[in-house]
Amino acid sequence: GGAGGSGGTITGNASGSVRVNNIGVMAQSIGGDGGSGGNAFTSDAVSAVIAGSGGNGGAGGTVTLNWSNGTVQSPRVGLLGSTVGGRGGDGGLASQYLRVLDANGGNGGNGGNGGTTSVVLATGGVVTINLFPGTTGPLSAIAATANGGNGGNGGVASGSNPEGGNGGTGGNGGTAGVGILGTVTFNGLNVVGQSSGQAILVQANG
Repeated sequence: GGAGGSGGTITGNASGSVRVNNIGVMAQSIGGDGGSGGNAFTSDAVSAVIAGSGGNGGAGGTVTLNWSNGTVQSPRVGLLGSTVGGRGGDGGLASQYLRVLDANGGNGGNGGNGGTTSVVLATGGVVTINLFPGTTGPLSAIAATANGGNGGNGGVASGSNPEGGNGGTGGNGGTAGVGILGTVTFNGLNVVGQSSGQAILVQANG
Protein backbone atom coordinates (compact mmCIF):
# COMPACT_ATOMS: atom_id res chain seq x y z
CA GLY A 1 0.00 0.00 0.00
CA GLY A 2 1.08 3.54 -0.62
CA ALA A 3 2.16 5.94 2.10
CA GLY A 4 -0.26 8.52 3.48
CA GLY A 5 0.53 12.17 2.86
CA SER A 6 1.61 14.53 5.62
CA GLY A 7 -0.86 16.94 7.17
CA GLY A 8 -0.38 20.60 6.31
CA THR A 9 0.16 23.70 8.44
CA ILE A 10 -2.89 25.29 10.06
CA THR A 11 -2.96 28.75 11.64
CA GLY A 12 -6.08 30.20 13.22
CA ASN A 13 -6.22 33.74 14.66
CA ALA A 14 -9.72 34.49 15.88
CA SER A 15 -11.78 36.68 18.17
CA GLY A 16 -15.40 37.63 18.70
CA SER A 17 -18.31 35.75 20.22
CA VAL A 18 -18.99 32.02 19.76
CA ARG A 19 -21.82 30.03 21.32
CA VAL A 20 -22.29 26.43 20.18
CA ASN A 21 -23.51 22.99 21.29
CA ASN A 22 -20.34 21.14 20.31
CA ILE A 23 -16.80 22.48 19.65
CA GLY A 24 -16.37 26.23 19.79
CA VAL A 25 -13.24 26.75 17.68
CA MET A 26 -11.10 23.98 16.18
CA ALA A 27 -7.87 23.90 14.17
CA GLN A 28 -6.71 20.46 13.03
CA SER A 29 -4.07 18.82 10.83
CA ILE A 30 -4.25 15.07 10.12
CA GLY A 31 -1.79 12.89 8.24
CA GLY A 32 -3.26 10.55 5.65
CA ASP A 33 -3.71 6.85 6.36
CA GLY A 34 -1.43 4.38 4.63
CA GLY A 35 -2.93 2.20 1.94
CA SER A 36 -3.72 -1.45 2.55
CA GLY A 37 -1.41 -4.10 1.16
CA GLY A 38 -2.66 -6.25 -1.69
CA ASN A 39 -4.09 -9.69 -1.02
CA ALA A 40 -2.43 -12.75 -2.57
CA PHE A 41 -4.12 -16.05 -3.39
CA THR A 42 -3.08 -19.02 -5.52
CA SER A 43 -3.99 -22.63 -6.21
CA ASP A 44 -0.62 -23.27 -7.88
CA ALA A 45 1.06 -26.14 -6.01
CA VAL A 46 4.58 -24.86 -6.72
CA SER A 47 4.21 -21.19 -5.78
CA ALA A 48 4.59 -19.57 -2.39
CA VAL A 49 2.30 -16.65 -1.65
CA ILE A 50 3.42 -13.29 -0.25
CA ALA A 51 0.87 -10.56 0.35
CA GLY A 52 1.62 -6.86 0.09
CA SER A 53 2.60 -4.67 3.03
CA GLY A 54 0.52 -1.76 4.26
CA GLY A 55 1.79 1.76 3.67
CA ASN A 56 2.99 4.06 6.42
CA GLY A 57 0.71 6.76 7.77
CA GLY A 58 1.60 10.39 7.14
CA ALA A 59 2.80 12.75 9.85
CA GLY A 60 0.49 15.32 11.39
CA GLY A 61 1.30 18.93 10.58
CA THR A 62 1.74 22.07 12.67
CA VAL A 63 -1.33 23.67 14.26
CA THR A 64 -1.48 27.11 15.86
CA LEU A 65 -4.72 28.48 17.34
CA ASN A 66 -4.83 31.93 18.96
CA TRP A 67 -8.01 33.33 20.53
CA SER A 68 -7.24 36.98 21.08
CA ASN A 69 -10.44 38.55 22.40
CA GLY A 70 -14.06 37.70 23.12
CA THR A 71 -16.07 34.79 24.50
CA VAL A 72 -16.46 31.12 23.63
CA GLN A 73 -19.35 29.22 25.26
CA SER A 74 -19.93 25.50 24.80
CA PRO A 75 -21.24 22.43 26.67
CA ARG A 76 -18.35 20.30 25.34
CA VAL A 77 -15.09 21.86 24.08
CA GLY A 78 -14.16 25.54 23.84
CA LEU A 79 -10.84 25.73 21.94
CA LEU A 80 -9.29 22.67 20.30
CA GLY A 81 -5.96 22.45 18.50
CA SER A 82 -5.14 18.97 17.22
CA THR A 83 -2.50 17.30 15.07
CA VAL A 84 -2.73 13.56 14.42
CA GLY A 85 -0.51 11.12 12.57
CA GLY A 86 -2.22 8.88 10.02
CA ARG A 87 -2.89 5.21 10.67
CA GLY A 88 -0.65 2.60 9.07
CA GLY A 89 -2.27 0.49 6.37
CA ASP A 90 -3.18 -3.13 7.05
CA GLY A 91 -1.10 -5.93 5.57
CA GLY A 92 -2.69 -8.00 2.84
CA LEU A 93 -4.16 -11.47 3.26
CA ALA A 94 -2.35 -14.53 1.87
CA SER A 95 -3.73 -17.98 1.07
CA GLN A 96 -2.25 -21.04 -0.63
CA TYR A 97 -5.33 -23.07 -1.56
CA LEU A 98 -3.55 -26.41 -2.00
CA ARG A 99 -1.72 -25.83 1.28
CA VAL A 100 1.59 -27.09 -0.13
CA LEU A 101 3.95 -24.12 0.24
CA ASP A 102 4.29 -21.04 2.42
CA ALA A 103 1.72 -18.29 2.65
CA ASN A 104 2.94 -15.02 4.15
CA GLY A 105 0.61 -12.23 5.21
CA GLY A 106 1.73 -8.67 4.56
CA ASN A 107 3.18 -6.48 7.29
CA GLY A 108 1.17 -3.59 8.65
CA GLY A 109 2.41 -0.07 7.97
CA ASN A 110 3.75 2.22 10.67
CA GLY A 111 1.62 5.00 12.10
CA GLY A 112 2.59 8.59 11.37
CA ASN A 113 4.09 10.84 14.04
CA GLY A 114 2.10 13.60 15.66
CA GLY A 115 3.10 17.15 14.80
CA THR A 116 3.21 20.33 16.87
CA THR A 117 0.17 22.01 18.43
CA SER A 118 -0.07 25.37 20.22
CA VAL A 119 -3.25 26.90 21.64
CA VAL A 120 -3.17 30.38 23.19
CA LEU A 121 -5.96 32.20 25.04
CA ALA A 122 -4.95 35.86 25.16
CA THR A 123 -5.69 38.31 27.95
CA GLY A 124 -9.01 39.45 26.49
CA GLY A 125 -10.30 35.91 25.86
CA VAL A 126 -12.93 34.11 27.92
CA VAL A 127 -13.83 30.40 27.56
CA THR A 128 -16.80 29.00 29.49
CA ILE A 129 -17.98 25.38 29.58
CA ASN A 130 -21.43 24.61 31.02
CA LEU A 131 -21.97 20.86 30.98
CA PHE A 132 -25.42 19.42 30.37
CA PRO A 133 -26.60 16.28 32.23
CA GLY A 134 -25.82 13.20 30.18
CA THR A 135 -23.13 14.86 28.07
CA THR A 136 -20.45 12.32 27.11
CA GLY A 137 -17.21 12.26 25.13
CA PRO A 138 -14.08 14.42 25.38
CA LEU A 139 -14.93 17.48 27.47
CA SER A 140 -12.41 20.29 27.87
CA ALA A 141 -12.45 24.05 27.96
CA ILE A 142 -9.12 24.18 26.10
CA ALA A 143 -7.37 21.19 24.53
CA ALA A 144 -4.08 20.84 22.64
CA THR A 145 -3.27 17.36 21.36
CA ALA A 146 -0.46 15.92 19.22
CA ASN A 147 -0.99 12.17 18.94
CA GLY A 148 0.79 9.60 16.80
CA GLY A 149 -1.19 7.29 14.53
CA ASN A 150 -1.84 3.62 15.19
CA GLY A 151 0.15 0.96 13.37
CA GLY A 152 -1.64 -1.20 10.82
CA ASN A 153 -2.69 -4.78 11.42
CA GLY A 154 -0.57 -7.63 10.11
CA GLY A 155 -2.18 -9.68 7.35
CA VAL A 156 -3.67 -13.10 8.03
CA ALA A 157 -2.24 -16.14 6.21
CA SER A 158 -3.55 -19.64 5.55
CA GLY A 159 -1.74 -22.61 3.99
CA SER A 160 0.47 -25.53 4.95
CA ASN A 161 3.00 -23.22 6.60
CA PRO A 162 1.17 -19.94 7.18
CA GLU A 163 2.92 -16.92 8.63
CA GLY A 164 0.94 -13.85 9.53
CA GLY A 165 2.35 -10.41 8.90
CA ASN A 166 3.77 -8.20 11.63
CA GLY A 167 1.72 -5.34 12.96
CA GLY A 168 3.02 -1.86 12.27
CA THR A 169 4.63 0.37 14.87
CA GLY A 170 2.57 3.22 16.26
CA GLY A 171 3.71 6.77 15.57
CA ASN A 172 5.40 8.96 18.16
CA GLY A 173 3.53 11.66 19.98
CA GLY A 174 4.43 15.18 18.93
CA THR A 175 4.65 18.43 20.88
CA ALA A 176 1.64 20.11 22.47
CA GLY A 177 1.46 23.35 24.46
CA VAL A 178 -1.13 25.76 25.87
CA GLY A 179 -0.78 29.38 26.93
CA ILE A 180 -3.50 30.80 29.20
CA LEU A 181 -3.62 34.55 29.75
CA GLY A 182 -7.38 34.97 29.70
CA THR A 183 -10.21 33.46 31.77
CA VAL A 184 -11.30 29.81 31.75
CA THR A 185 -14.42 28.59 33.57
CA PHE A 186 -15.40 24.92 33.59
CA ASN A 187 -18.78 24.28 35.23
CA GLY A 188 -18.96 20.53 35.74
CA LEU A 189 -21.75 18.33 37.00
CA ASN A 190 -22.31 17.04 40.51
CA VAL A 191 -23.41 13.61 39.27
CA VAL A 192 -22.25 10.32 40.79
CA GLY A 193 -20.49 8.12 38.23
CA GLN A 194 -20.01 10.81 35.58
CA SER A 195 -16.67 12.45 34.93
CA SER A 196 -16.92 16.13 34.12
CA GLY A 197 -13.70 16.32 32.06
CA GLN A 198 -10.75 18.72 32.10
CA ALA A 199 -10.59 22.49 32.14
CA ILE A 200 -7.20 22.30 30.34
CA LEU A 201 -5.97 19.23 28.43
CA VAL A 202 -2.46 18.98 26.95
CA GLN A 203 -1.75 15.59 25.39
CA ALA A 204 0.87 13.97 23.14
CA ASN A 205 0.34 10.21 23.01
CA GLY A 206 2.30 7.74 20.93
